[in-house]
Amino acid sequence: MKKKFTIKDLIKIAEDLGWEVTKEDFGGNQTGYQIAKFSSAGQDFCPSLESGKEGEEKAETLIESLENYIEGYSPFEEAQLWIRNGHGQKGAPNDPMDVIKDMEECKHMMQELLSAWKEDKKQSFTIYRVIRIDGQFDTSKNDSVDDAVEAAVNKVINDALAHRHTIEDGIEITDVTDCGESV
Repeated sequence: MKKKFTIKDLIKIAEDLGWEVTKEDFGGNQTGYQIAKFSSAGQDFCPSLESGKEGEEKAETLIESLENYIEGYSPFEEAQLWIRNGHGQKGAPNDPMDVIKDMEECKHMMQELLSAWKEDKKQSFTIYRVIRIDGQFDTSKNDSVDDAVEAAVNKVINDALAHRHTIEDGIEITDVTDCGESV
């Protein structure tokens, strides 16, 4: 069963992929978000996407806005604008083929985000707090998790003194905190 993403979920996914997300007012009670990310050529790429009326924002509307933006986005046409207005200036590449390649990268970044937003199932992660009391590790969790995550956390706790990172059932645990210090 597919669990639907909320606007908050979509923002978190975008931020996890390196996008900076800023809420925007589109006028007429319409709102949306500007998503911004630097390309490898240093372009500050920042499309604006509608999400619905203020107070009635919908994740589906935001996803649809990104789909429409991608559909209308032509790397060649975007490159022409940059070549005409900034060829070799303000950090823009001198070679037109590099500009086109950069615009294709921007389209790929948006497609990657769209794919993440349309995942078939939402993975939920639990935040664990690991405490060492008299040499023993104890955990307290803030939310329920499936067995795979729980098993991964237990393995991390057991491996914490060995300073190892762990992957269990596709879940990567990259940090364990011991009384405020990384172990």
